Amino acid sequence: MPTAWIITKTIPELVGAFQTAGWEVETSAPPDLVPVSQARLWDLDAIVFEIADELFFDQFREMCRDKLAPMLAVVPNVAFAEQAFAAGADDVMAMPVNPVELLIRAGRLARAGQVVRVGDLAIDSTGHAVKRGDRLIDLSPSEFQLLACLAKHIGEAVSHDEILIDVWRYDIASSGTLEQVKTCVKRLRQKIEPDPRHPQYIISVRRVGYRLNRQEQREWMMRSS
Repeated sequence: MPTAWIITKTIPELVGAFQTAGWEVETSAPPDLVPVSQARLWDLDAIVFEIADELFFDQFREMCRDKLAPMLAVVPNVAFAEQAFAAGADDVMAMPVNPVELLIRAGRLARAGQVVRVGDLAIDSTGHAVKRGDRLIDLSPSEFQLLACLAKHIGEAVSHDEILIDVWRYDIASSGTLEQVKTCVKRLRQKIEPDPRHPQYIISVRRVGYRLNRQEQREWMMRSS
């Protein structure tokens, strides 16, 4: 089931609407953001953030920069909606909130947000696109499939054999080679790593294979007003 982090101060019924629709829900009330568990941060499908007044925009901008999940802002007026889009919102909804419309919009964002993000690298397996920041990276089919393979198991070591089967569909005993994987990884690092000599995305795991490094996102600590 999809998971939403709902950050609201004045509309507690948002939580019930998502729960009734079968979503798993984490909740916080700004300006004090109690973090969801670090593990759960990687499983979020959408973040719904009520921007009740100007004081919340700094927190909202930070979360948009970290891009933990697609961001849906709930705002009181048009002026706030414009600011929310400028801050990086993926969608904006004005109060009073229609729960059905809210769920439709959140669901659309969740489906569109099936993108693995690692630092400033975004891997869209459905759209077969990879970006670093705003720049689209041109990858060969095998390079993209290798990166997508690692993205499916982000943070986990993927063996050379698993990569060969997933990327090239090879019968390892007859045609797959370790050198083939290494060569493809080298080319991929040249294209996606800021410094290929010191990779921060694709990490070698000795005697196993490779893993896509999650990198530590900013921890959302308890904040006081």
